[in-house]
Amino acid sequence: MLIPKAGASVAEGPEFAGPLTGGEASGAGWRLSDESATPKLLVYESFEAAGAVQRHLGVGFGAAATNGAGALVCGVRPDEWLLLGERTGSLPGVTGVVTVDLTHGLALFRLSGPAAPEVLAAVCSIDTGEAMFPDGAVCGASVARVACSLVRNDVAGERSYLMVSPRSSGRYLFESVRDAGARQPPDRAPSAPARPGTAPPN
Repeated sequence: MLIPKAGASVAEGPEFAGPLTGGEASGAGWRLSDESATPKLLVYESFEAAGAVQRHLGVGFGAAATNGAGALVCGVRPDEWLLLGERTGSLPGVTGVVTVDLTHGLALFRLSGPAAPEVLAAVCSIDTGEAMFPDGAVCGASVARVACSLVRNDVAGERSYLMVSPRSSGRYLFESVRDAGARQPPDRAPSAPARPGTAPPN
């Protein structure tokens, strides 16, 4: 289809259809899902707030917790938070607060499953071991060379990571993590127990 613009004919490209429209991928022990439709509210405080925002939100830099409204509050930088699951909000009695709706400006992907740490390690150098990056931890990270906010957000006891990136990098990031998962060796089937009087299989 041609769209006339300023006297010229410009070919209309295909509408951007993924992975920012609910794409999913999975493999042996891992699942990658697009959660970019989740509302995302950036909250930061000016100097005059003097820590009032952090006291109100109850979350510091480098940590994440779910608030009473069900939004995940992530301390992504000093005096700066990203609320996932909330598009608008106010902090009663707190001055010097700025909020920006970034829902359409950021991509959000979730990587889950027992093999998720291995998949993430293939594209990210952050130590995601339990001691260094437990559930509720937040950090800035390069994932497949894309600057992201990385959040450990386990679900029902299952290891799970959220990756927040600029929307413009979303397709590349999704495909890079998906391809890293595809390169993981498949799970080995558990060996059958040896019967009495027989040697176990090699």
